[in-house]
Amino acid sequence: MKNKISVSVSPGAFFLLAALFMLLPLPWAAAVILSAGFHELCHIAAIYLAGGKVRRLTVTAGGAKMDFTPLPCSRELLCAAAGPCGSLLLILLCRRFPRLAICGVFHGLYNLLPLFPLDGGRVLRCGASILFPPKIASKIVSLTEKCMIVLLLLLCFYAIIRMGLRFLPILAAVLLWRRRKIGKISCKASEPRVQ
Repeated sequence: MKNKISVSVSPGAFFLLAALFMLLPLPWAAAVILSAGFHELCHIAAIYLAGGKVRRLTVTAGGAKMDFTPLPCSRELLCAAAGPCGSLLLILLCRRFPRLAICGVFHGLYNLLPLFPLDGGRVLRCGASILFPPKIASKIVSLTEKCMIVLLLLLCFYAIIRMGLRFLPILAAVLLWRRRKIGKISCKASEPRVQ
């Protein structure tokens, strides 16, 4: 079958799933999983609507990675934005499924952070490469990502000092920093897309 997507799940994803069910009540854990699944389906639908094909989907503890056929920057930008937009649209279900709506909004906002390889970082890179020459686009992306990291660190220190959240915000900032990839801006599908 030509359109078959190869799906793999890493052991870390199973560990994260187990931790999710241990730490959250069942309705909340189910809402987290459903909102993440809907987010990925929005990406897949957008890729196919844009004329691409998803070759591989890998689910890891750090998120889902998609490998798909190369698309022009403008189409890749739309495909990257489709996941967060779909997640944010879950707010429309807030009366019937409030947990799902809350998880969708948080998932969508997190993925819109302008840090590569998150969706917001991919949108930023594609948008900059469309609007500016390569050297200027690289500088804009680099400066934006550095400013975002500084802002997140300041928010973490605020949460620690004013809200008494101890080490948790710093752990979140370090994990986000580790996921960030620095490199040339490109809209080629050679790198897996982390959604």
